[in-house]
Amino acid sequence: MWKHYVTRVCLLFSEQGFRRGSNLEHALNSLLNPQIITPSLVAEVLDVNKKHPSLAWRFFKWASGKTDNHCRRGLTSIRAISDILCNAKMVAQLRELCHNLYEEKDTEIAVPALWILVARLAKAGFVDEAYETFEELKKKNDIGIALNSRIFNVLLEAFLKKDMPEMVPILYREMWRRKIQPDAFTFNIMVQALCAVNRVDDAQTLVQKMGAKGCAPNVFTYTILAKGFCETSRTERALELLEEMRLQGCNPNTVTYNTVIDGLCKVDSVEKAEQLVQRQMPGHGCVPNVITYNSLIYGLCKVGKIESALKMLKDMEEKLLPSPDTTSFNTILDAFCKEGKLKKAYKIMEHMKSSGYACNVVYYNIILGGLANLGRIFEARRVLEEMVADNIAPDVVSYNILVDGMCREGMVSDAKMILKAMRANGIKPDTITYSTILNGYCKRGNISQAKELVGEMLREGLLPNTATYNILIQSVSKDGRVSESEKLLQKMRERGLTPDTITCNIMIQGLCKNGNVDKAMQVMDSMWLQGTDAISGHPGEASLGLVNRNNIESCFPNAVTYSTVIDGLCKEDRLDEAKRRFVEMLEKGIKSDAIVYSTLIDGFCKQGELSMAFKLLNEMQTRGCGPTRGTYNILMRGLCSEGEIDRAYKLLEYMQKKGYTPDAFSYTILMNCLCEGGRLNKAQALLDEMWKKGIALNASLFNTLIDGFGKAGKVDDALKLLKRAETVCTLDAFSYGTMFNTLCKHGRPLDAQPILDIILQKGFGLDGISYVELIRSLCKQEKLDEAKTVLIKMIDKGCIFDPAAYVPLMDAYDKLGIRHEVSKLGDAMMKLADLRDEINGRAVPQPKEDGFRGNYWHPSLH
Repeated sequence: MWKHYVTRVCLLFSEQGFRRGSNLEHALNSLLNPQIITPSLVAEVLDVNKKHPSLAWRFFKWASGKTDNHCRRGLTSIRAISDILCNAKMVAQLRELCHNLYEEKDTEIAVPALWILVARLAKAGFVDEAYETFEELKKKNDIGIALNSRIFNVLLEAFLKKDMPEMVPILYREMWRRKIQPDAFTFNIMVQALCAVNRVDDAQTLVQKMGAKGCAPNVFTYTILAKGFCETSRTERALELLEEMRLQGCNPNTVTYNTVIDGLCKVDSVEKAEQLVQRQMPGHGCVPNVITYNSLIYGLCKVGKIESALKMLKDMEEKLLPSPDTTSFNTILDAFCKEGKLKKAYKIMEHMKSSGYACNVVYYNIILGGLANLGRIFEARRVLEEMVADNIAPDVVSYNILVDGMCREGMVSDAKMILKAMRANGIKPDTITYSTILNGYCKRGNISQAKELVGEMLREGLLPNTATYNILIQSVSKDGRVSESEKLLQKMRERGLTPDTITCNIMIQGLCKNGNVDKAMQVMDSMWLQGTDAISGHPGEASLGLVNRNNIESCFPNAVTYSTVIDGLCKEDRLDEAKRRFVEMLEKGIKSDAIVYSTLIDGFCKQGELSMAFKLLNEMQTRGCGPTRGTYNILMRGLCSEGEIDRAYKLLEYMQKKGYTPDAFSYTILMNCLCEGGRLNKAQALLDEMWKKGIALNASLFNTLIDGFGKAGKVDDALKLLKRAETVCTLDAFSYGTMFNTLCKHGRPLDAQPILDIILQKGFGLDGISYVELIRSLCKQEKLDEAKTVLIKMIDKGCIFDPAAYVPLMDAYDKLGIRHEVSKLGDAMMKLADLRDEINGRAVPQPKEDGFRGNYWHPSLH
């Protein structure tokens, strides 16, 4: 019978007038007699109308108030309305529901209802409301209704998911205070919480004590602990844990193995990971799945063994192994893109499509990232168009990749235009979008555009985050504008944002760049004691207990901090102090990376202490920190600086044997050394070797050789190289400037003229270009019309050049007695001189009151 009334209520709700809120309660009074309002009827009406939360809530309130018989709003109804309000995120109504239950005197109704609310609120992520409700539940408990571990577990899990592990021990202590015995689920959450704050040793201690507390650890407990060890790079301890599990009679499962395998692959221990898959897992009845192989593929790609990863992928397709998924392909696709091997990446794409794998937005974003990293922006835009054609909508990440690529290529204005395209396609730019463009403006010193962008960002309702402020702080601190950096930090704190280690590192980088290494070391030392307050201007608060401990833990110095300070010390030739800081870093438990070692090696090389530099290389390898290609390049440059070109060649061969492919910079170092030693033919042979190996030739390589041949007087060889270079890469101002100056120096003005035309056509500046020498040479050869044409071309292109360029032509006309030409050229020369003086006068920055260049950002961020 009541189902008939449910239908009638739903028909009533469907009328538009009631949806807008008019007279609903009056209509319900006319439709339903209080005696027929049962818990089942209320629950059914709520369930049918869960997509209309406002109506459902009004009905629930109406039904609750119709009678004093509380069973009419029973637990089924409470569950239903709690779910509806949580899903609709109707916080105000949830609070009202909680308040009504707090006021309920009948604990037999209130307590179970509050239990339900705590669970629903916690699972929906409303942890503050859940905890508040829990506190009320505790008050009800004090009058005789028992709490149990289940309600604690719900809250513990919710706090952990909300990244609030600090609340877990508070609840845990509350359980013990109330003599509620934790179960395995409770302990697992505790272990997870300790691991989340990097207290893995404490987590292990807790696991060891579980048995004594009447609750043996299970496979989930050990898996959580193994993950904790892996996430803190203690993979050897994770491997030992697998053996301990078996000794305790708790066999690892596939998830446990996958956790350890993933951890090993992330720290480049791929061989150990493969041994687990090939030997241990089959021996203990665990079958590797696609997640296992995806971790191995990632690990192989990470250590540069992409071909091995590709072979594993083929084995997965062809042998009796788990079939690859989209992640398997995307990992290899990403690796090829990051290596710049786009031809191979496109082959993977074609294979995916032909094999029926769905190409999603993640897949396309990888390709976009690969193209953007190589500066192939126009191709990236075509891929974006291809996505739309394939009915795959680009997301904000797609556009952010394109924006980032454009900014790195100096196309900041084009990147700004992408904002309009995003909005036109229904994609709202986010803080990352704006921060990326802001970074582009700041790096190029376009302060006014950057200020406008910050204003636009705020108008769009997007508040700057810590990363945004880091960009702004970096833009001012690198120029030594300390007062402005401090004002930005203050504004950051006023907005409730906490500086992070990156913020501190930026401040330290600014200090080191401006020669204040001692102050930088003071800040770094303070970070250990005061966290982010090390840069807040409140020294000493840590010792008084006034510093936020969370700020300290989130702002410890890291490898980048030490690398910056060590680099600053090396640049000031303070190598002994740099070594001491390096030792301190290791003693503090900070794992040295290749950048720190390379910085120290570079310092020793610049001091000519090559034996110490190579000793550090050996130490790197002993400590399991693999040198990078950059490390070898630094050592080669050090050897070349000392004239040891043969040892540099041997190091190049050694590096290749170790599996490191030399890049263009490696060869440039050797070529510079060869050219300086006059061994030009060998340098050119090196260039040919690069070409055969498929290494991309760049302008820097050709510039080295062109300059070398020019200095040796081999002008025709230099010209041939220039022509060859134009076919394989984009040349820069230095390329053409060097060639032009060489031709002028060797008295070949007619060959120099076409080079000058290219310089003017490409818009390169005339700084360092000996155009006066060209005009003088033409005048000496009595080619006055050509000399005059050179001046006219420079003027037509709007160049502001040295007025002395007029003098050779004026002298030539004077010798020929053509006075009117001398007079006209003299007038033009004076006008040019006045214009140069005016421009130079405008270019001088006017000092502001604070001694810097004004506070650009402080007003914009109000």
